[in-house]
Amino acid sequence: MYGLNELVVKKGRHYSGFRFRPFIRCKSITVAFKFTDSCRYLGNTIQMTEQINKLVGFGEILHHRNSIRIGWRYDPINDIIKLYTYEYRNGERIINPLDEVKINQTKKIKLKSKKVYWFGCYRFPYFGGKAPAPHDMKIKLSFL
Repeated sequence: MYGLNELVVKKGRHYSGFRFRPFIRCKSITVAFKFTDSCRYLGNTIQMTEQINKLVGFGEILHHRNSIRIGWRYDPINDIIKLYTYEYRNGERIINPLDEVKINQTKKIKLKSKKVYWFGCYRFPYFGGKAPAPHDMKIKLSFL
């Protein structure tokens, strides 16, 4: 269906590796992704149960100023991944529910910004807020 690449956030880490992929002029991206069984986790702190992890997105180099990403959080009660838009507009963080996806279900989403970013970079999987990955998290992802 889609040629998905496996990205891994290692136990105790936040990033899925160093990736710097700049762009010139971007207002939307389309991605296909799949959260594997390894994306299930139980939170033993408020931070773990309330933080929104990041899947993918784009924005200015200083992403806490202006960017948009797909956020995610595992819901152990329903055994699903809840998806969110996770955006910074002029430094203000704005989070809204987007969708949900089952573990091992391939999903395609077009992420659109209200503004055009003339120069910036794409963002890749990040586990956290503050708490790092409790074990290796494997996510399959492809830009379409």
